[in-house]
Amino acid sequence: MISDEVRNYVWQDMLDTSRCIRYYNDLRNKLLKQDSRIRNVTFFAGLFSIIGVVATTTSGTPFLLNVSDSIETVLKSTIALISLIGVVVCAVLSEWRSRKDFKYKAKIAAFIGINLGSLDVEYSQLWGELNLDDNSLNNSDVLAQRDRLLQKLTEITKIGMEERLVDDGKLNEQSAKDAYLELESRYATE
Repeated sequence: MISDEVRNYVWQDMLDTSRCIRYYNDLRNKLLKQDSRIRNVTFFAGLFSIIGVVATTTSGTPFLLNVSDSIETVLKSTIALISLIGVVVCAVLSEWRSRKDFKYKAKIAAFIGINLGSLDVEYSQLWGELNLDDNSLNNSDVLAQRDRLLQKLTEITKIGMEERLVDDGKLNEQSAKDAYLELESRYATE
């Protein structure tokens, strides 16, 4: 017979694994959104820079035909300055995006999430075995399996630390809540 204490250990480990799965999957989505936002801002800043350069270098610009020469000069200077700012923004964002490498980190987070998914299956199988009426497991068997699974969990999540993935407290907190609700509903009859 398995003690309540050992059952609780396995339950807490399942909860932690489920939380980690959600965290790394949500982190992946967050990193991809950040990459997309930066890419879009860079694109539009570059586009506005090109438009500004064309507008300032074209003589007799149609939208400036009805203004005096001094106003046209001021407008072209302002557009040139905005174009220069756009070029600087593009350069800075491009450099920042390449240093942060959001897509690579998103791939790492996805890899971790997938591997944790297989670990979740192993925990579910162990939990199922614990709840069989005719199981032949004892506390030491379960603790040995638990130690093996905890070692896997540590190895998988260590990748995130080594790759310096973002540690997002809010995301982690939400993942914990969602994991608890999901496990409660999955195993509500037990």
